Amino acid sequence: MGNRNQTRAASLAAVSLRKSFDGQPAVKDVSFSAGYGDMVGLIGANGGGKTTCLRMLAGLILPDGGKIAWFDGTSQQHTSWRQNIGYMPQKLSLYGDLTVLENLEFYAAAYAIADAKQCIADVLSKFDLSGYAHKRVSRLSGGWAQVAQLGVTLLHQPKALLLDEPTAGLDASMRTRFWHIIRRYADAGNTVVVSTHDLDEAQQCDQILFFSAGDVLLAGVPDQIIQESKIEKLFIKNNIIEDLTNKLTEVDDQIIIRRHLNGHKMLVRSAIIQNTISLLEQLGMDTEQWSPTLADVCAMKLMEQGQ
Repeated sequence: MGNRNQTRAASLAAVSLRKSFDGQPAVKDVSFSAGYGDMVGLIGANGGGKTTCLRMLAGLILPDGGKIAWFDGTSQQHTSWRQNIGYMPQKLSLYGDLTVLENLEFYAAAYAIADAKQCIADVLSKFDLSGYAHKRVSRLSGGWAQVAQLGVTLLHQPKALLLDEPTAGLDASMRTRFWHIIRRYADAGNTVVVSTHDLDEAQQCDQILFFSAGDVLLAGVPDQIIQESKIEKLFIKNNIIEDLTNKLTEVDDQIIIRRHLNGHKMLVRSAIIQNTISLLEQLGMDTEQWSPTLADVCAMKLMEQGQ
């Protein structure tokens, strides 16, 4: 996962998307493309532009500039492609006073699904919702309410799925369930664009875009981004590192030190790794070299940008 490089037929092309609210840029000149079967992750802190980007892709808001082309190349001026998109907002949008089944029946009618009864049965079975069919949504746990919403979102069998922080607030078991479902959906030849602030989850995507203040600071295949980052990670076993930061800045002013487990984690540029290790040895520090993660690469990128 996150490493598949095969060429796929294009299903989405976003070119130079821009959007501002009250004169404040929310998305600045963002471009990317995705193919059928691709899962694209939009990552970054809240307020970075992820939700605005998703809402533009869903056709809920128009960009101030740029173009969006879905499926057959139609642009945002045409709405025919919306019926082939499933959009799931972060906030639950099901009717709490209705049961899961009643919600499915309502949305089946709204989508004018021809074989509604069979489609509803398929969703209840596929998402393990049969046992909750006659339970009001307001009485479901947060995780199962999210599963029900995902089932409704996929009821009309769209070619593309847009998800805004689908696993926020869920426990580890339910997060695993969600990512299994959406990975399986993408593997069936559909396109998924999902926003998340969990960078470990994001490494399951085929490509990611790292948003910060409306800009995309990093884009590409997660493993390739890590390999090309030219950063190294050291774990310092010592708990006491007085004056270490000042000494290290003499080697390089772009070093990140964070408390981690029973010691400290350090991120340094590959070009000065040997000098850093030598200095730590001189100071009597006990170190181990670890592989950097996507979260490490993003943290270093933010430091380079002065953020």
